[in-house]
Amino acid sequence: MKKLLIALTLGSSLALVSGIAAAQDAKKGEAAAKESGCLVCHDVNKKKMGPAFKTAAADLKKAGATTPDKVIATIKSKHTEVKAKDEDLKNIAAWLLTL
Repeated sequence: MKKLLIALTLGSSLALVSGIAAAQDAKKGEAAAKESGCLVCHDVNKKKMGPAFKTAAADLKKAGATTPDKVIATIKSKHTEVKAKDEDLKNIAAWLLTL
């Protein structure tokens, strides 16, 4: 019983830490999207030249892009010139998955 309690406590702690890290990545991602010029063509809520980020995020999730790596692959396939650095792309992807 004691081992089960320890395992559950450890698992809960790891989930909490990973949730906090994902939230931090998402905050960095929104800032990176602004700095990388993504908002020239996209808005969070409304369509501009490109789709709204919320619409794009919903489409990504429907298509099975539920991890940052899959989101990055989709971004790179649709944008021939991505100005964001790889670390910024990871954060942008994490942010998109929160929308």
